[in-house]
Amino acid sequence: MKLSLFFTVFLLATTFAAPRGGSLSLPAPLQNDKRNLAIFPSRTIAQRAFSPNRAGAVLLRAPEGETFTSVTGTFIVPTPARGQGGGTNSKYSAGIWVGIVANKDQDIVLQAGVIAAITGSTTSFTAWYAWYPGSTTDFTATQFSAKAGDSIKITVSTTSATEGTVVIENVTANKKVTQTVTAPVSVAPEEWTAQSTAWMVEGYQLAGELVPLARFGRVQFTNCAAGTSGGKSLGVTGAGLYEVQTISGQVYTKTTLPSASSILITY
Repeated sequence: MKLSLFFTVFLLATTFAAPRGGSLSLPAPLQNDKRNLAIFPSRTIAQRAFSPNRAGAVLLRAPEGETFTSVTGTFIVPTPARGQGGGTNSKYSAGIWVGIVANKDQDIVLQAGVIAAITGSTTSFTAWYAWYPGSTTDFTATQFSAKAGDSIKITVSTTSATEGTVVIENVTANKKVTQTVTAPVSVAPEEWTAQSTAWMVEGYQLAGELVPLARFGRVQFTNCAAGTSGGKSLGVTGAGLYEVQTISGQVYTKTTLPSASSILITY
């Protein structure tokens, strides 16, 4: 699985538009211009962007002189259903994750989450973690299990530029798994600037192909918080909002911020 690849490409190639009255505005033409990220001058200006396979929210900049050192969020595992594209027996998936994003190029991400998938009438749920561009690692069913309706809390944190920890807790089943993660050797310590945090639902890449995004109904991240190197705990007020939109312009999701600590994504 490669979730961060599409997250990376999208952030590098999207023009952002400010929301108007909470409605979904059509995107400007996509531009392969990293300078588009400069449209986020601070955390206090909400923006909206569009992608073919993800929805959620991102804090694009840590407070001046600080970095993000942790991010957490809790959600109820949805029941996946067939989405757009594919066929009756195609696989559809929704990767629900939180993570810390390193640098202005958005190509280094420490993340963990749960994949909710459906193939035909069979559903599956898999917990995983990754320090992208390193490989993704799945937890076995013995290590961690989840099902639709379970409450899952995920916390991702770093202790240095090269070491982090992911904790995935099934609150409903009173079970959790903790994993130390080492940055990939291709990432130099100075590249880990940890300037963004993300709460996302997205499709992923399998064997070089994009698995269609499952229809997930609703995912609400609650108790969202991002910790900083200066000891602050920030909510999601002012986060950039992401929506799933087809090339033809049809928007399938709506992302809102019901409170300073929650993100609601519907599909």
